[in-house]
Formats: sequence, structure tokens, C-alpha cells
Amino acid sequence: ETLQRLAAELSELLPDMMLGENTSQEEVRSGLDLVSKVQGYPFRISWESSNYGLVSSDGNVANEEVEEEGETVCLTATVSCDDYTEDHSYYIRVCPPLYSDEERLQMKMTEELRVLEEESRCEDRLTLPETVDGQPVVWKEKAEDDGRLILLFLSAAAALTYAVADSRLHEKVEQREKQMMLDYPGLVSKLTLYMGAGMTIRNAFRKIADGYRAEKKETGRLRYAYEEMLLSCHELDSGLSEGAVYENFAKRCRLPPYTRLGNLLAQNLKKGSNSLTAALRKEAQEAFTERKNTARKLGEEAGTKLLFPMMLMLGVVMVLIMIPAYYSFSF
Repeated sequence: ETLQRLAAELSELLPDMMLGENTSQEEVRSGLDLVSKVQGYPFRISWESSNYGLVSSDGNVANEEVEEEGETVCLTATVSCDDYTEDHSYYIRVCPPLYSDEERLQMKMTEELRVLEEESRCEDRLTLPETVDGQPVVWKEKAEDDGRLILLFLSAAAALTYAVADSRLHEKVEQREKQMMLDYPGLVSKLTLYMGAGMTIRNAFRKIADGYRAEKKETGRLRYAYEEMLLSCHELDSGLSEGAVYENFAKRCRLPPYTRLGNLLAQNLKKGSNSLTAALRKEAQEAFTERKNTARKLGEEAGTKLLFPMMLMLGVVMVLIMIPAYYSFSF
């Protein structure tokens, strides 16, 4: 008796609960909420439909092709608890969905295009409709917007160009510094030799620069340290003081040995020391020692770079040995 009473109460609640967003059973245009259990009631609820093509057992409504007058569907709710089972039937009228004017026009356009496509399936061209539902239609080709892709590509290209240019500039700076370090011992030795022969610093600088200019005309070889000396000679000719010229020479070279040399020459002009030749001779000895260390380091780097080609050659030799040996054992 209790189950019958609860089932009767539930049967009165189900019509309103199953409607979902629909307004009434006489006008069902969207999905239904076919619940399987209701809180406060001990029943399990299963649903059956008289037309699964329109309404499925989970409440989905397929009403796109339904006429405006609608179609009636019977939904049967089976409530069960242990051995107790009871069926309740509810009739609903499934109506077509409500479309906006734009959606309805789009549907007519799609349908007309489908018909035209079927009619011209064996032809080379597809004739597009000029009017749909009495409204003129203007056809345009949709251009793909590749702006973001192009912007991304240009950004990546700019970043790559900057990285490559920066890498090349860094390599050139390293080559310049390496060449200047290799030329430093010879430059100091020449300067010491000319000053030991009685030349002034100015004349010794000019002598070395003139010798490089003549050698450059013959060989075309560029030496960065001597180019800086040529620039220093131009500064002297323009009237700049010797001390400022030697300081500028050290700043442009941007290497510790050249900084020491420039400061040594500039301080000698200011203080008038007589031990400049001895200091230069000591600087030349230290420079040649550093040159030996640099040459040794470059030799080690060259050996390291040759390691990979040697490993490749070893692999080739092993292949040349193993393949004939394999075939000799096989036959």
C-alpha cells in the first residue's frame, strides 16, 4: 500500500520533471529530462518511447524534420522497487525547433546548395543560387587570414637573423682579439728595438705603422693591432697630444697587454722616466712567454677538433676490414 501511494505521488511529479526546458507536454521542442531516480522515493525509473526516431530513452529529441503540426509520442515510465513494478504513460507532442530568421535562411541555403550539388554532380561547374527565399545572395571567396602565421614567421626570422648576426660578430671579435694577442710580442719587440736605437716613442710608432702600410700594399693582409697604430699616427698628425693618443690606442685595443703598453707609454711622457726601454724589454719577454702558452693552447684545441674526423676515419677503416672478413667466413 505504501509503494502504491508513493508510486501514485511520483506519477504526478514526473510530467513536470521530465519537461526540462520545454513549456508543456503539448509543445516539446528541446531535450527532455528523463530521470532515473527521484530523491525521497525508493523507485528506479526506466523509460520507453513509442518512437525512438523522435525521442530516445535518455531524453534526446530529434525534431529537425518534424512538421509544424507536430507528432505525438508516448513515453512509458516503469517504476520498480524490489518485486513491485508499475507503468505510467505520458503523451507528448514533439514540435519542430524554433529557428531565428537568420538560422532559417541558413537552413534553406544549405538545402538549396545540396540540391544543386546533386543536380550538377556530373558537370564541371556548380551554379550558385542568386536568391534564397526571395533575398539576393552575393558570393565572396573567403580569404584565409594568415596574418598571425606571417607575423610569427617574421618574428622567428628576425630573432634568427639577430642571433646569427650576433654570433658572427662575436666570432669576428674573438678572431680580432686572438690575432692581436699573437701580434703583441712582435709589436713590443719592434718598439723596443727602435727605441733602443735612439728613436722617440712617436717616431718608433710612425716607423712601425709605415712598415705595416707598405707590407699591406704588397700582401693585402689586415692586422688589427697595426691598424690601430695607423689610426694613432693619424691622431698625432691631427694635433692630438701623445699621451691622449697612447691612451686612446689602449682603449681601442681593449686587451690587457695593450692597456699596459698604452699606460706605460703615457706615464713615461708624463714622468719622463729613463727606464722605459728596460720596461719594454721585460714586457716583450713576458709577451713571448704568453705567446708560447697561446700557441700550445691552440695546438691542443686543433688536436681536439681533429678527434671527430679521426673517429670517422676509424669507423670507415673498421667497415673496410669487417665486411670482407664477414663474407670470407660466410662462404
